[in-house]
Amino acid sequence: MCIDPGAEKIYYGRTNHGGHAERIAVRETACVPMPDGLSYEEGAACACGTGTAYDALKRLDLSGRDTFAIYGQGPVGLSAALFSVATDARVIVVEPVAYRRELAKSLGCDAAIDHKQLTIHGSWTMSTIGLGEVARYVAERKLPLKKLITHHFRLEQAAEAYKIFESGQTGKVVITWV
Repeated sequence: MCIDPGAEKIYYGRTNHGGHAERIAVRETACVPMPDGLSYEEGAACACGTGTAYDALKRLDLSGRDTFAIYGQGPVGLSAALFSVATDARVIVVEPVAYRRELAKSLGCDAAIDHKQLTIHGSWTMSTIGLGEVARYVAERKLPLKKLITHHFRLEQAAEAYKIFESGQTGKVVITWV
């Protein structure tokens, strides 16, 4: 995701063309340098749900004295689990899909359970400054963001990728053109 610093916000792939494009022209001010050690797939994750999770958790200021519950372990929830574990907080995830509960446990969560009473707090997108911050955070701490990326597809397999993601039996699904 790139954000135009002008008066009108442009979200490439959402409010402007760019989703699933092999190439896209964007303003230089909308680009964030990738830190060394971060793959393109990890950079893409940071620009999407991983960045959203990072920004939400940053506002909560978690530490090792906290117990934190995350409801849902899709790509955003898995990212929140990864970042929460990195703070040394006690992390409990709630997820009805066994595959995703196991993936969360592999990230170091203290418990992964299945029940359905929910309280939801939302977080949506972030600035280019925040994107650079989350990318550096992942790279500097060598967080295993690649573990969240469970499926890879080429652009011409996009329909199959969405079908598999909708099954709930995935972590982060990436679509690449190479």
